[in-house]
Amino acid sequence: MRWLGIDWDEGPDVGGPYGPYVQTERAELYQQWAHWLVDQGFAYKCFATPEELEEMRLTLQAKGDMSGYDRRYRDYPAEKVAELEAQGKPYVIRFKMPLDGVTVVEDMIRGAVTFDNSQLTDYVILKSSGLPTYHLAHVIDDHFMQISHITRG
Repeated sequence: MRWLGIDWDEGPDVGGPYGPYVQTERAELYQQWAHWLVDQGFAYKCFATPEELEEMRLTLQAKGDMSGYDRRYRDYPAEKVAELEAQGKPYVIRFKMPLDGVTVVEDMIRGAVTFDNSQLTDYVILKSSGLPTYHLAHVIDDHFMQISHITRG
């Protein structure tokens, strides 16, 4: 961005009040909020193995569903979740998307953008490594770094 003459007033190379700026250095913050979402019922621990995920993909594709995940761990009983955790089974954390209705997002350029919730899947927000996906990291970062507008290219 410097070659465009665009400079910034904070970041990993210049410091500032909202660091650290490297996502791996913010892992604890992402984990805290991912688990908060689980505790509040907005997300859940998914213990699907790579083999289960492949079986799900194939089964759903045969039905014309390209979502790739059948939500089998979405409402898993708490005692079963605790049992799997006690066994040391790896998990990801998935966000619980609404199952029906629509989601409308106000975009400053495109206006109201509407998504049919039945076409959305419960996406992964925290990987089994404890690192976030983009879906979690940018929301946490934007909030805590007080970013109000984003232009992505």
